[in-house]
Amino acid sequence: MKTGETFAPLRARGEDFEDWIGAGLGLDARLRDVRDVVRGQPLPEVSAVAGVVITGSPAMLTDAAPWNAIAAQWLREAHITHSQSLLELPPTATLLASSAHDRHQAYRVGARAWGVQFHPEFSAEVMRTYVRERQQALQAEGFDVEALLRDEQETPAASKVLRRFAALCGF
Repeated sequence: MKTGETFAPLRARGEDFEDWIGAGLGLDARLRDVRDVVRGQPLPEVSAVAGVVITGSPAMLTDAAPWNAIAAQWLREAHITHSQSLLELPPTATLLASSAHDRHQAYRVGARAWGVQFHPEFSAEVMRTYVRERQQALQAEGFDVEALLRDEQETPAASKVLRRFAALCGF
């Protein structure tokens, strides 16, 4: 489910969230069914999908864009949950990872619904672009942007999350 687009410099290179996620999952582009809810593309029947990956988005749920309600209803039918910042796990969730930045960095509900509060689909270069594009906001939050850019590196462990999810869903 495509819920938004990445920054223009990355789109200009022909890359967006669904490309990185698909590559991270190891899925052939011909086997992916990307539905852009922001542009009003209809979602498939819940029973017709083996697994769902929701792309990143610059949108906030609190913006209450019209597509939010459509996506939320479909996700309720699919028994998948997500929140801007997960303050409390759903009652049936299992915590998988936490960090100093986020108490609920990763979790699962059942065998095939995973939630992560990071971007396993991002390469180091994509992350650097995000840091540059959000430089003012990051500085306002007290981050040292130059240090973030300097210290950014590839994270093979994160990409394993996508591959594991794909294997569990039978992709």
